[in-house]
Amino acid sequence: MPALRPENILTDLSIEKLAGAVELNTAERLRLEGRLPWVESHDDGDALWNFAGDTWPRNSVALARFAPAVARERIGEILARHLEKKVACNWIVGPLSQPANLGQHLRAHGFKCQIRQDAPATKRAKGLIRSLWNLGKAKT
Repeated sequence: MPALRPENILTDLSIEKLAGAVELNTAERLRLEGRLPWVESHDDGDALWNFAGDTWPRNSVALARFAPAVARERIGEILARHLEKKVACNWIVGPLSQPANLGQHLRAHGFKCQIRQDAPATKRAKGLIRSLWNLGKAKT
């Protein structure tokens, strides 16, 4: 974890910079939760995800940066463990997430969008987190 130094403090408070910082902060939270002894933590280089089964913390994916040609396949690979164990999964999509149509790929895998940036409660923070997707407990 980088030391808190003046050069690490966000001073550009534009929506673009804040949005990126929120997504990176979410990824750091996942990294910390991944240190819990019962949590499987995965940093695949193109996505960060935790699997805790049917306990706290919730199973989550963040900072996905997939090439468009492999996005659908990579989502399936990450979801395989969740489907096998029939547990839910949250997928945080922010401005650093790729490809731009990641939500369409998530929907194709059965995810439902739970929070959207254009929802009334998030108007002021538009763009900070594009959306939160949830795949409920998998069915057989």
